[in-house]
Amino acid sequence: MSQKEILMGLTRESTNNEIKKAAFDLTWDIRFIAMATVEEGMPHARIFDMTLLDDGNIYFITATGKPTFDQLLANPNIVITGVTKDWLAVRINAMVKETDDPVIKEKFLEKNQGTKSLYSNSPDALRYFKLEKGEGEISHLYADDMIARLRFGWNGVDPRPFIYHIDEEKCTACGVCHDVCVGKSIRPGDKYSIDYFNCLECGSCYRKCPEGAVLKKK
Repeated sequence: MSQKEILMGLTRESTNNEIKKAAFDLTWDIRFIAMATVEEGMPHARIFDMTLLDDGNIYFITATGKPTFDQLLANPNIVITGVTKDWLAVRINAMVKETDDPVIKEKFLEKNQGTKSLYSNSPDALRYFKLEKGEGEISHLYADDMIARLRFGWNGVDPRPFIYHIDEEKCTACGVCHDVCVGKSIRPGDKYSIDYFNCLECGSCYRKCPEGAVLKKK
C-alpha cells in the first residue's frame, strides 16, 4: 500500500490544519455517525447526520422536543466517532454552539433535502449546532493490523497528548519495549523513543519495561 493510500495521504509532517481538514472531510464522507451526549453523568448515543459546509465547519440539527436538545443545553460537549469499510476512523471531542444564522440554515438544508422535506410543516422545531471547538484524531488500520494515527485541535484546544512516553534518563536501550510493541512504534537508538504515528496506546511497553522507563500520563 502506498503512502498516499495510508491515512488519506497524511504523514508525520502534516500540519494541524491539514489533519483537521482530513478529519472533517472524513466525517462528511461517513456522514451518518455515532454521537454521544451526557445526561446526569450517563452517556447517551445515537446516529446523527454530520454535515460539512463551505465554511469548513461541521453542523448538525436536532428538534427542540428531543432529549438530545435538552442534553446539549445542559452540557454542550459531545463525542462523535465513525469508521469506513476501509478502516479509516475519526474521533472528535467537541463543544457545540447553537447558531441562528439564516445562511447556515439554508446551506444546511440544501445538503439535507430529506430533513427539509420532513420538517417542511414545522421548520421552527429545528435547532442548528456547530462543532465550535475541540480536539480529535484520525486513524487508519491499513494493513496486517498496522495503524497510522494523527491528532489535531482547533479554536484554542490542543490535541490530546499521547499516554505513554520514554524517560531518557531511565532508558537503558535494553530493547524489551521494542520486542513487545504491538504497533511496531518503538524506535531503537542510544535511547529508545515512541513514534506516535504508529502507536496503539496498548501499554505493552509500559507493562514490560524492566527499568520503569516508560511513563504513563496521569
